[in-house]
Amino acid sequence: MNLQRLQAAQMELAPGFAAGAAKTELYLLADYQAELGKRLPDTALAASYLALASAVPITTARYRQVNALLCVSTTPARARAIQAAAEAMRAQEAR
Repeated sequence: MNLQRLQAAQMELAPGFAAGAAKTELYLLADYQAELGKRLPDTALAASYLALASAVPITTARYRQVNALLCVSTTPARARAIQAAAEAMRAQEAR
């Protein structure tokens, strides 16, 4: 069941990539999921997992969708920080 969640999140962050073709993203998403499962997740680490796994902009809506698919949540302030940092990292790498 969790593999299906990870694959669905991968399709949200990297549409067009064949599910299972890029296994690294699944590991990154699993690590992201585990990080948000911690009592005090590391914002920068969580953001880096998302940034590395994403081929598209990490909008607020996309971030919420990925969290819903992975059945994870965090405080609103931490969520905003993770989303903003992840998008900044992703955009920098895309240059």
